[in-house]
Amino acid sequence: MINRNDYYDMSVTHRNLHKCGGYPFENGEFLTRISDELQASKVLEIGTAVGYSAYCFAIANDNIQVDSIDMMVDHKETAEINWARCGINNRVKCLVGKSTEVVSTLVTKNKKYDIIFFDGFSPIPEEIDHYISLLNPKGLLITTNLELASEINRVDEYLEKLSVTNMVTVNFGDTAFSSQDTDVLEKCKSLWS
Repeated sequence: MINRNDYYDMSVTHRNLHKCGGYPFENGEFLTRISDELQASKVLEIGTAVGYSAYCFAIANDNIQVDSIDMMVDHKETAEINWARCGINNRVKCLVGKSTEVVSTLVTKNKKYDIIFFDGFSPIPEEIDHYISLLNPKGLLITTNLELASEINRVDEYLEKLSVTNMVTVNFGDTAFSSQDTDVLEKCKSLWS
């Protein structure tokens, strides 16, 4: 069994060896705690890498199901090996493809999630409507990489589009929490600090 710290270190080693964009989320404990606090049963993650964040969600409780999206087949394969070693492979599924296409398919299937965790390269404004459609009314959207410098960075456009929805957003540096339920945001604030 791999613990959270070992899995994080393994993710960093993978990124350094393969020179990929699979940076692990630095506050994995928060992901586990917020999943537990919200009694989440369904989570959608955008950006699997080698499966660290999905693992952090999946260990929150035995009933949680995590769908994780990644563009790279080799990331899916590595993540699935890691999840099997952790004994959570029955609670986590990796969907391979571009997030815009996979998320659109999930909307078509009327999927609903308690938490949506965007941890891809840079938030995509065109996906906000899909996220809102996929999120349960008391659900939580976590968006990371708000300060990631890149050619495709459209964070201002993403946050502006999010601001005109029925979601309230609270930013903590590189991460934003959005929900229709202010109690959910209060839980985020207390667990984040």
